[in-house]
Amino acid sequence: MESWLGVSQNQIIDQLGDPDRSLNDQSGRILIWIRYVDGMPTCQDRFTLKQDKVVTYFSDCGIWGGFNGPVYVKTE
Repeated sequence: MESWLGVSQNQIIDQLGDPDRSLNDQSGRILIWIRYVDGMPTCQDRFTLKQDKVVTYFSDCGIWGGFNGPVYVKTE
């Protein structure tokens, strides 16, 4: 398994699809994917980007949603 750190926005979207939400704040650009069970939001995967590269990744899906975080698959 590879780390999401340093991955570009295009690579994330290629692997996870379009984010459910995106916003900009003092941390950088934030992309958010929301996971649903029976139509109800259960957890989020959140990526913060600076200069088009992931600098932080957070998922509460393992804690609250009963899922694993998304796995980055390195493509060449």
